Amino acid sequence: MVALLVIFTILAFLAVDGIVLSVRKRREGVTSHSSAGELVFAQDGGKPVDEDKKNSE
Repeated sequence: MVALLVIFTILAFLAVDGIVLSVRKRREGVTSHSSAGELVFAQDGGKPVDEDKKNSE
């Protein structure tokens, strides 16, 4: 009886692992279509940078 419980537990974990991996692959496929060039990130903490100060440094 205990052996059956262990076997069913292992099978349940394998099934959940398969589902999680398929969801990750699906999300990865969705996010891979967005290019990094379309995203804008503030590299200086969001503060505006003066071009004069940037060129003088």
